[in-house]
Amino acid sequence: MPHDAPDGAENGGDAAATANYNRLVQLNFSNEEQRLSNFLRALYRASHPQGDAAAMPFLVGGALVYNGANIRISGDGGVFYWLWNNSPSLRTAPRTGVLTGSSHQSDLPQYEIYLQGAGVFLVGMSNNFANVPGPHTWFQSEKHAAMGNWGQWILHGTTYFEHAMSGWQQVGAFGTSPYSEKSNNALVVLAGNYPAY
Repeated sequence: MPHDAPDGAENGGDAAATANYNRLVQLNFSNEEQRLSNFLRALYRASHPQGDAAAMPFLVGGALVYNGANIRISGDGGVFYWLWNNSPSLRTAPRTGVLTGSSHQSDLPQYEIYLQGAGVFLVGMSNNFANVPGPHTWFQSEKHAAMGNWGQWILHGTTYFEHAMSGWQQVGAFGTSPYSEKSNNALVVLAGNYPAY
């Protein structure tokens, strides 16, 4: 499965989105990983900041999803949480334990989806969150796995300090993002605004 064509921001309209897209096309994802990556890029484009009363879709480079924004899929009932965790074609690992847990709130156990060369996506499920009623899947890109080898675990710890010291900027695989639920500034995709998976 190929990468979806770049959007305007990924195709020169935004330097960071273009750089991220150019990194993505160099990676050798499996078909299911590529399908996931294309879908997450589409969700980023369909999202809006949590405090945006107009709820206008964000419509900037989808590849910026790899900068770590915390994204909430409103109205999915947790479907994507279960779908991705049970996919035999995606490499996942639970995010549990004292030193490998997560500082992000989830009502079900969190897990990581590994994407070689593109960090991991941390996935959780919340039953209720400010401006996002009802159960929903949330996800974010992270630079390093907490559940990988010791080297990854140590690097994940260093990015946590970067995350905390920056006022909770998210640290994704390809950059940083101000869109964090810890700052009441997550991105939200409204029910009906996301594409078929």
